[in-house]
Amino acid sequence: DVYIETMTHLKHLETLELPENYELTGKSISKLTQLKVLNLYGCCNIQTSHLVDICESLPNLKALDIRRCERLSPALLDVMIEHCKELEILKMSCPEFPYERVALLPKLKQLELLYYSLYGTSQKRLLAELVAHKADQFEILKIVAKNTLTVEHIDLISELRQLKVLFVANNPAVNDDALDAFCKLQQLEELTIKGCGNITNRALLRLVQSCKQLRLLNIQFCKKITMDFLLETIRALKATEQRKKPLQLIVYGTSMDYYGVAECEEYKEAAAQSLVKVIFHASNKELGLEEGVDIYNIWDGEHWVDDEDDLTDDYDDDDDEDLHFPDSDMDDDDINFVYDVFGVYPPGHDINDVIW
Repeated sequence: DVYIETMTHLKHLETLELPENYELTGKSISKLTQLKVLNLYGCCNIQTSHLVDICESLPNLKALDIRRCERLSPALLDVMIEHCKELEILKMSCPEFPYERVALLPKLKQLELLYYSLYGTSQKRLLAELVAHKADQFEILKIVAKNTLTVEHIDLISELRQLKVLFVANNPAVNDDALDAFCKLQQLEELTIKGCGNITNRALLRLVQSCKQLRLLNIQFCKKITMDFLLETIRALKATEQRKKPLQLIVYGTSMDYYGVAECEEYKEAAAQSLVKVIFHASNKELGLEEGVDIYNIWDGEHWVDDEDDLTDDYDDDDDEDLHFPDSDMDDDDINFVYDVFGVYPPGHDINDVIW
């Protein structure tokens, strides 16, 4: 807080990133009245009264990240709705009290919800409110939680017809029927359904054929997805002119074989034509905090030496690090936590996981 006080003379400051500052209470942030972007991710000692002051004092605020801020209150939501007229992006941990009123934020376009336990009592009501009030403007929804969605949630999400980005990883309810429902999302550009092990080639192909704006599909750990899906997708893309190219497929942990894809002539031809790009690395960047902070704080990003695999490179080269994974120094609590979050054990801790 002392350091923030020294910044209050910066009258034109528009962006302030303060993730994981555990001693921060937020006392002086309200004096930075021109802020448009405020990131308080993991600032667990932020005081509710100071958050209220922030919302009342920052009329230009467009993006607010208060995930892992544990002291939220119903009164704060009321103040946000009344004063945050320009807020378009809200990222928050789901509180124990009803929070569906965030759907009443006038300009809300992006919502990211982080769950650590089953505090989703008003999740369904929230989605219903978004459908009722924001269906024509809402573009990005990320629900970062495991095993929290039901068929009713899926049906409501499918009514958000302007969605461009959807993250619903690690939820068994995201099955073939759910993908059929998501075919209604004609504006969809990015879909993350990793860890949703019930989906099959057939439904996934139908989604690709229906959602012609789709440019990124993250299907990591969807074990039923095979090489047949890739080949059928390539043929569908060749037959379709009006779509964004290439379609990126993140397939780490599926039943596709790295070298089988790399040696497939049909894939190499499609990749050369920029129809499709297959990525095999284990991507964590979509776990809700793309700005460089790992939401689950398990590894630092620097350990991942490659941003993506290049299936056209020389994978016999000693310098090729496409399939590099960091060593694990985890204790039992860390191992169990990783399993709870990702649905798989970390490397070397389960003989059934040949690749993690």
